[in-house]
Amino acid sequence: MIKQKKSSLKKRLGDMLVDVGLITSEQLATALSYQQKTGEKLGKIFLDMGVLTRELLLAFLGKQCGVSYISLNEFGKISPEALRCIPAHIARRQVLIPIAREGEDITVAMADPFNIFAVDDLKLLTGGNIDVVIASEQEILQAIDEYYNRQKLPEDIPAEFTIVGLPKEIDLTLKQIIYQGLKLSALSAHLEPGRVRFRLGNWFSSYLLKSDIDLSALVAGRSSSEIVAALGERMSKIDIVNQYPRKVIIKFSNIAANYDNLNNLGLAEEFLAIYRKVLNGRRGLVIISGPDNSGKSTTLQATASYLNYPDRNIVWLGKDDINEGDIIFADGPISATAVHQLIKMSINNKLIVLSYPAESPLGVIADLLDSGVARQLLAAGLSAIVNQRIVRRICPHCKTTYEISGEYLIRSLTGQSESIPDYLNELADKKLVLSRGNGCEICAYTGYLGYSSVAKIIPVDEDIRRTLMNTSRESDLLTIFQRKGTTSLARLVWEKIIKGQTTIEELILRE
Repeated sequence: MIKQKKSSLKKRLGDMLVDVGLITSEQLATALSYQQKTGEKLGKIFLDMGVLTRELLLAFLGKQCGVSYISLNEFGKISPEALRCIPAHIARRQVLIPIAREGEDITVAMADPFNIFAVDDLKLLTGGNIDVVIASEQEILQAIDEYYNRQKLPEDIPAEFTIVGLPKEIDLTLKQIIYQGLKLSALSAHLEPGRVRFRLGNWFSSYLLKSDIDLSALVAGRSSSEIVAALGERMSKIDIVNQYPRKVIIKFSNIAANYDNLNNLGLAEEFLAIYRKVLNGRRGLVIISGPDNSGKSTTLQATASYLNYPDRNIVWLGKDDINEGDIIFADGPISATAVHQLIKMSINNKLIVLSYPAESPLGVIADLLDSGVARQLLAAGLSAIVNQRIVRRICPHCKTTYEISGEYLIRSLTGQSESIPDYLNELADKKLVLSRGNGCEICAYTGYLGYSSVAKIIPVDEDIRRTLMNTSRESDLLTIFQRKGTTSLARLVWEKIIKGQTTIEELILRE
């Protein structure tokens, strides 16, 4: 219904404004003439001409599409319960903000009430009923900045929070940052003048910092310290890296006991069976690929625990003499020279497992070839490529479920696209039960607690070796990867959604 009215409104906005006496025919003619030259929206032209106020135009538009207009400046305080319904990154991207919640009914102020795809996304993410009101874009952006970007670090830190490796008299602000990062299950904290942003999977949560804090002095002399922080069952190694005069990054690496076991990373059984078979071959090059913050280091550590055989010597590049190792691990930045050396060693009955920053298996091969690795050498040494991401786990302490039809889910995820993945298409006639976290004190009201790995593996067989040696076309490699039937990461995320391990938001963020 809204979509139909939008089409009508586009054609007749000026005429309707004339009909109700808000503008004159002469003013409309002037605006249309200007629009032909600039291509600007008619509503903006009326505002620039001064013939309409923003409030009057919004009220008129709201009436035409059947929604109310409100002024956020006069609305009053928005409750934390309402704000928790919609994450900050979605509010910013869609220019909207939740302003009230009563049971399953969520009222959302939007700058564009015709954005039916945004409304569909909100229904899908929250499982609630979305009531739309219209507000000015300027007021919405101001509200987003006030409520989402100006959160304060906690002043009260519980006694159960401990830090080892830093002096007891450390700056309170640094202690607050590390505590909040651990509580949020953050991957990293980015300190900048006036704010600290915690990376939570694919998005950030922003908190205020005092503008006069000297960031360099705050972490001076601590970049090489062995720092470990613990909060209940959560435990992280803290690395202070990339120090600049006006920016500091603190990385959180989960070292809880259960994360050193491949079985506890959330990896699919099918993946683990193939991965273990490759590792048990005890020779060759295994590459764990993915972008930054995709869990590569965690998978590497768990792999080292799995391969900790009494009769094999495990060494780490940069820490040990690699010539003494039967199994060699490499994490972090690695030079082209070192890669060449490791590939040669993988041919000589050594098992090499390294992490590599690349978006896809094809990207790994392209990067290695560009760095000067010979095709024949790479084809001979390569045993498998793993490509992985992480998704946030739903907090078990506030987990809840809701029903949605398969038809509605498909329409929301694919929009107007004619291409629908098979794993979604088969759900069209089904009722689905999805899960989400309502938010609680334990998960810092995010609805998530920890992360789960999503990974696919491509074992390198003779077909791939032959293609790698005989062609320079990436399309040929892509074709053979597809023919081998490698499962898409999106489908693997979907399988976790169906099992109630993560939310539909994690799939939307990857579409």
